Amino acid sequence: MKNVNIFIILKLVLLTQVKPIQRPLYVPMIENVYPKAFIENKSYSYDKVLIFDIDHTLYKFSDQLHEAEREGHKRVIEKYKNCNPESLYLDGFPIDFDKCYSTFNITPLEYELLKEVDYAKYIQRASSKLINYLSNCKYKKCCFTNGLKWRAQQILQKLEIEEYFDCVIVTSDEGEAPIMKPEEKAFLFVEGLLDVKPGQIYFFDDKLDNIVAAWERGWNGFLVGKDEDLVDLVIRSGLN
Repeated sequence: MKNVNIFIILKLVLLTQVKPIQRPLYVPMIENVYPKAFIENKSYSYDKVLIFDIDHTLYKFSDQLHEAEREGHKRVIEKYKNCNPESLYLDGFPIDFDKCYSTFNITPLEYELLKEVDYAKYIQRASSKLINYLSNCKYKKCCFTNGLKWRAQQILQKLEIEEYFDCVIVTSDEGEAPIMKPEEKAFLFVEGLLDVKPGQIYFFDDKLDNIVAAWERGWNGFLVGKDEDLVDLVIRSGLN
């Protein structure tokens, strides 16, 4: 009987413990909405955190992939031209996600799926240099992208680096006005999610507007040049 009671107590202890989060956790940017499990998990304490954009940062966006996305964009326009002729005159590519509703009356995710782009076809495994750095880096690592989970997950898996990130912060695939970089709301969301001070964040992105917005928040921001080696840039960033 005593052994049975001990077994029950141990089982209750295990059930009440915070379960480890399966890496990475994909988190959509929704103002003041944070995953409870992520916040409560005590293993997620941050000294410094590395945050990476994905496109043109973790990999170089090829001309072939750019053309495939453009053709996908044309397919969406062709599908909806009869119900909204103005869609033929869109001057933005890639399209701003808030235009998905105003132009096509579809969600950003529906827009991505209608493009029918096979990202795995255009992306190769990341370099051994990058994989080795990410796998051995002692700091927490996150991705911070204006893309959707559906897109980011395909790319990170094809690069074979998804497992090295603690979380991937993505654009919400719902809502008429999704939060995106370089809006201040996007950077505030990251700070709230990770519960860190701006000075603890080391942020790498290929777009100057995003880096400037990060600087304005007090982040350590580093612009990734077109031909820049990301690992070399991270090493030069001053991380101990």
